[in-house]
Amino acid sequence: MKKYFLAISCIFLIGTSFSQNLETTIQSILKDKKAQVGVSILHLESGESFNHDGHRFFAMQSTFKFPIGLAVLDKMQKDNIGLDHKMVLTKADLLENTWSPIRDKYPNGKEDITIAELIGVMVSLSDNNACDYLLKWLGGPEVVQQYVKNLGLEDIEIVVNEEVMQSDWNIQFLNYAAPNSFNQLLQKSFTQSNLKPEFHDFIWRIMRETSTGANRIKGLLPKETTVYHKTGTSGTTNYGLIGAMNDAGIIALPNNKHLAITVFINNSMENEKTNDLITAQISKAAYDYFLNK
Repeated sequence: MKKYFLAISCIFLIGTSFSQNLETTIQSILKDKKAQVGVSILHLESGESFNHDGHRFFAMQSTFKFPIGLAVLDKMQKDNIGLDHKMVLTKADLLENTWSPIRDKYPNGKEDITIAELIGVMVSLSDNNACDYLLKWLGGPEVVQQYVKNLGLEDIEIVVNEEVMQSDWNIQFLNYAAPNSFNQLLQKSFTQSNLKPEFHDFIWRIMRETSTGANRIKGLLPKETTVYHKTGTSGTTNYGLIGAMNDAGIIALPNNKHLAITVFINNSMENEKTNDLITAQISKAAYDYFLNK
């Protein structure tokens, strides 16, 4: 496994340079934080971009459900399967002791659940059982990995499913991504998608409906702001270490332009509220900077 441990002392700029005020703001947000933080921001229309340790590797946690959703839709398109396609979800598919709204809704399974509902709860509600069910249907994590590589993205690694990832603390770091690469995945999927319009609209609708992480990217933005995003969150050790508190997505600006933003926070000794605030402040700083671009 490639090393993902990193220092957080330097900020790197790519593309057109950010204003000194924004750079100073980001530095101030991250100053003295006991966490590893990777940031990638891309203005989709102008191409102006920013990253802080965006080339380093971070545990993705449940943000990997976004590329899984894309790979499922890609297979559906190739196999001429519609969103109303019926699946058989058995009780054996619904593991206990994992986050699973679909298990709570159908504790004994469901013989005619649509694939759209499974993808929706996987992305919008971050359902772990739906994730592993769909991964199995695809043929395993290696199918998603190949899908990502076919897009030309090298620094995203998807190796294990949710059940395996949760079996040991260190395994979560096997599913990793560089924030810059994850941001490229967002950008390609939003603006250069090979999915037909029905599937493209569907994945971004369920990203918009994400209910987790309300205090992260969305936390300090105006309430009416449209955000399409996917979160990823680990557990916490008994000594207060949080493995990952991530958020990645697209912000729709009121000037009809868009930001792709990925903020990965790993190995944090800050509390959940502080971690959320780091992401929210970075998001708001980027929003303010690009508002009139």
